[in-house]
Amino acid sequence: FAAVRFLLFAATYLGFGGGASAQGEKFRPHFYDGVQVICVGIDDYFSPGVPKLNQCVADAKAFAGVLEKQFGFVSPKFILNKDATRRAILQSLDEIDRQTSPPEVLILYFACHGVSFEFTEKGNPVPVRVGYLVPHDAQVDLKDTSRPALWAEEALGMRALVDRIERLKCRHVLLIADTCCSGFLTKRGGLESRETVSLLSDPSRTILAATTQQESAREGVFTRELVDVLKQSAKDNEPLSVTDVFQKLRYLVPQKSGIKMTPQMSHVGAGDGEFVF
Repeated sequence: FAAVRFLLFAATYLGFGGGASAQGEKFRPHFYDGVQVICVGIDDYFSPGVPKLNQCVADAKAFAGVLEKQFGFVSPKFILNKDATRRAILQSLDEIDRQTSPPEVLILYFACHGVSFEFTEKGNPVPVRVGYLVPHDAQVDLKDTSRPALWAEEALGMRALVDRIERLKCRHVLLIADTCCSGFLTKRGGLESRETVSLLSDPSRTILAATTQQESAREGVFTRELVDVLKQSAKDNEPLSVTDVFQKLRYLVPQKSGIKMTPQMSHVGAGDGEFVF
């Protein structure tokens, strides 16, 4: 099946392919045996120390919408607001692991608060930098980073999340974080050139982040540009690897954010593949 999908990919890449849903609506074709999309969006937080956001739920829905309408990735799973607890998010990954036949692709999207800070461990004078995504139920104060053990217990450690997706049985995992300080997720590995045949056949774990590990995210900017890039790809029937998407966002997002956001990308793990929209 992988060989057949690659031939379809090659035909489409050269302008000969096409795809349609069962209802006859045309999509940009994709080449995978099952795509699971999980979108986490959090505007409202339980803790008074975590300010309300305004755009995250809308961004999660907009991103899932373009995947469904333009690419045919149907039935996205939404984890929104009060449902987006630390336990629920981690359980959604555990559920994929428990499947007898896990999806070939997992796209995991976050729009929420993110933080990154340094602290000094007892007996070690060298500061340690950590990064966290903030779930709805996290009992933390964004202005108080003096208790790193509390953050580790209440929030989603970015490094631990990357380690978790590395262990998933899916062939391709794409983690997208439209959060402040999300660049901390990417502080492993780097970019390499890849042969097209390897993109589909080899495993991959790729992280696409809206900002560096110290920048704040301006609400709506990153996801709006991401959605527009994917819409144009579908319109042009132009297959885009995650690297292709990143290169476009690396140009567009700084412009639209007033040079206040710099998207980051990283490949983690040993696989040489890459997800292709």
